[in-house]
Amino acid sequence: AALLYQRALAAAGRLHGVDRHVRAELFERLGDSQRRLGEYELSDRTYSAACRLRGDEPLRVAWIGLKRARAAELRGAYDVVLRRLRGRNGPRRAR
Repeated sequence: AALLYQRALAAAGRLHGVDRHVRAELFERLGDSQRRLGEYELSDRTYSAACRLRGDEPLRVAWIGLKRARAAELRGAYDVVLRRLRGRNGPRRAR
């Protein structure tokens, strides 16, 4: 599944007019696949990309943040989990 999401994201990058919400959904699903495969740090970066594209949707960003915290927990980075659950170390807000 991860490979298919990577291919879809590559294709979306080459096409004009692909909605950013579609790309964000692909990044999120790729992150889910990476997390299931045990690629926690890679999934964290992928989830960050999804958050950047979903910057105008605070509930969706919070949900992805919870997924990032779960991935950090699975790799044993409990200090990162606490920061993420407290709302720190997330995507930066647009000004």
